[in-house]
Amino acid sequence: MGSWRVSPGLPVGEKDDDDCDDERDHVRPPIDVVSFDGSLLRILGAASRALSARLSDELQLVGVTSQQWLVLQEVAHARYIEPSEVAKNLEMTRPTVTEILRRLRERGLVASETRSFDARRRVHRPTSLGSQVVERGLVHANRVVGQATVAMTQPDQVRLGELLAQVSSNLAAARKPSLE
Repeated sequence: MGSWRVSPGLPVGEKDDDDCDDERDHVRPPIDVVSFDGSLLRILGAASRALSARLSDELQLVGVTSQQWLVLQEVAHARYIEPSEVAKNLEMTRPTVTEILRRLRERGLVASETRSFDARRRVHRPTSLGSQVVERGLVHANRVVGQATVAMTQPDQVRLGELLAQVSSNLAAARKPSLE
């Protein structure tokens, strides 16, 4: 298994007082990148693929794909939402979300209606059946999370959630400049 060596000195993101030519040099990186041998990337990738596969298997029992369930869950959470908002919240393309919503509508899991102030804009809401699918899917999703964290203590699970949230936040922040 690979190793990570934490850089000595200041906490991540804190500035040091050394003179340097580039503003980026003032912030110490959290990790000495040279010591990274790729094992963390392999571990994160394997965990992501295993989680996705297990979630897909479980959600098949409910009759939806994992992407359909995520979109349906987002619609149910918001109660009334436009496709562009779903796409933004789930970091999916709008055409993908539009196609998923069309399929969910065909199956009677979501309903759509026009906005009263703009007939070109449609909002989506869950149907009663769609809400039931979200709830049943949540039971299956929680089963998968339970299987993934079975050997962890509750504090370890909380810490894992915090670390993964930080990873997600770091990646989202790093991606924003390239999207503008």
